[in-house]
Amino acid sequence: MRGTLVQWAILSRRGLRVCWADWPSMAMMLLQVPLITLLIAISFHRFMEDNADADRLARTVHYFRAFKTPYEVQGATVPLYAEIIPRVRASVAADRRLISVPSANQRGAIHFVLVSAAIWLGLIGSCKDVVNEQHVLNRESRACVRILPYLLSKFTVRVVLLAPQMAFMAFPIGVGLLDLTPHVCVSLWMVLWLSACTACALGLAISSVSSSVGFALTLVPILMIPQLILGGLLRPPAHATETYHPRVACQHLTIQRWGFEASLRTDPYAWKDVVAVEFSGWNLAARYGELNLLRSRSLGLVRLLIEREAAETALPEEPSRIPSLVMGAMMVSLLTLSCVVLHIRHVGFGLGAWAMRSPRVRTPTKKEERG
Repeated sequence: MRGTLVQWAILSRRGLRVCWADWPSMAMMLLQVPLITLLIAISFHRFMEDNADADRLARTVHYFRAFKTPYEVQGATVPLYAEIIPRVRASVAADRRLISVPSANQRGAIHFVLVSAAIWLGLIGSCKDVVNEQHVLNRESRACVRILPYLLSKFTVRVVLLAPQMAFMAFPIGVGLLDLTPHVCVSLWMVLWLSACTACALGLAISSVSSSVGFALTLVPILMIPQLILGGLLRPPAHATETYHPRVACQHLTIQRWGFEASLRTDPYAWKDVVAVEFSGWNLAARYGELNLLRSRSLGLVRLLIEREAAETALPEEPSRIPSLVMGAMMVSLLTLSCVVLHIRHVGFGLGAWAMRSPRVRTPTKKEERG
C-alpha cells in the first residue's frame, strides 16, 4: 500500500509538470471555459423576461383561485368585481417570485447546459491521457510502475484542473443569471465538479480501451450525444405518459441525467414557486363552473422535469443524495474498468503477470564469469 501511494504521488507530480510544460495546450484548455461561460451568459441574458405574459397568467390564476376558494367553501357569493379582481391585480403586481412553466423550463435549460459543458470538459480532456502514453506505460509497467497508481495519478491531475474550471462556470452563471446566493453557488460548483470528474473517469475508460488517439476521439461524440438526448430536458421523465423500460434504463446509465437532477436540486425553484396552469374541464353546469375553467398547480423544477415519484419522496429540507451517490458509483466503476483493461493489456494475468512484476536478474556474460 505504501508503495502504491508513493508511486501515485510521484506520478501525479510528474503529470502536473508535464501539463505546465505544455503551456499552449494548457492555455487552450483553460480558455475554453471563459468562452463557454460567456456564450451561456449571452444566450440566456434576461431570460426571465421572455415569458412575462405566461408568468402574469400563472400568478393571476394562482391568486384568483386562492382568493375565491374561501367563498366557494362557504357557499357564499363570490364578490368578483368588488373584491377578488382588485386583490388579484394588486398581488400580481407586487409578486415577482412565482414563475410559469415556460420560465421554469428555461431555468432548467441553463442547468442542463452547465452540466453538459462540465461533462464535455471532463470527457474531452481525459480521453487521450492514457492512449498517448501507451508505449511509455508498456515499458514502465514491465519495470516497476503499477497500473493502479498510474491511473489514479492521471485522474488526480484532471480532477485538480477541473476544480477551477467548474468554479469559473458555476459562480458567474449562478450569480449573474440564476440569482443564486454564494452558498448555493458552492453547491452548484460541487455538482458540476462531480459531473466533470465522472465524465473524466469515462474519458479514461475510453483512453484505456483505445488503440489510437483517433479511435478515442471517435468514441467521444458517440458517448456524448446520448448524454444530450437522454439527459432529461428534451423529453423530461415527468412528462412521459408511459414508462418505457428501455428508455428509462438508458436514461439512468447517463451521467447527464443524474448531474441534471443534482443541479436542479440546488436551485431555489427546485421545490416550489412554479405555477402550472391547467384546464379543469367543461363542468359549467355546476355553481362557479365558469370561474373554474382554469386551475393552478404548485410544483418545482424537480417535480416538473424529473420523475414525480422521486420528487415527492424528497423533502426540501432533506435533498436527496441519490444523484451524487449514483455518479460516485459510476466514477468508481469506470476507474475499476480502466484499471482492469490496462492490467490485461500491459501486464497480463497469472504467471506472466508475476514474471513482469518480479525483479529481473541479468545473466552474466562469459567474460564476467571468467573474471
